[in-house]
Amino acid sequence: MRSRNSEKILNFIAILYFIVFMALFIVILAFLPLMTWSNIKMIRSTGFSIPNDDIIMLSASTFFMGLASWIPALRRIYRKLPWLMAFFKIFFFNSLIFFIGLYVMNYGYSVINEDRHDLFYLITLSTLVAGRLLLGLYAMSHSIERIGEID
Repeated sequence: MRSRNSEKILNFIAILYFIVFMALFIVILAFLPLMTWSNIKMIRSTGFSIPNDDIIMLSASTFFMGLASWIPALRRIYRKLPWLMAFFKIFFFNSLIFFIGLYVMNYGYSVINEDRHDLFYLITLSTLVAGRLLLGLYAMSHSIERIGEID
């Protein structure tokens, strides 16, 4: 049995972790697909591939969100905010779909050939649509409670 003081300390640590790390990465995960889509549009308009640096933000957010689910003292964040794990999973896979599309787009634009550019733009759009359909099917087949399960 834990003492009341240790519970207060663990709650304080969890709240501090949420304020310092999780709140920032929730915002990043929410806007990451938009930023990646703007990169795809930039590649299309300029005709040149660009570095995929947004993957660093996804990796960092995945690391800190994962820490909160692995460490029992921080896991209380997900018990207090049950929607957070479902939000994280859906936005993580959404960002991953956009990164795959950006990777395909960069690969297609690595060679200067207008026909290849058009083909890979269509492949990128098809990848985004197929990925979003699969994500939608996953979300429809699993209730929010099941998506948000940690254990």
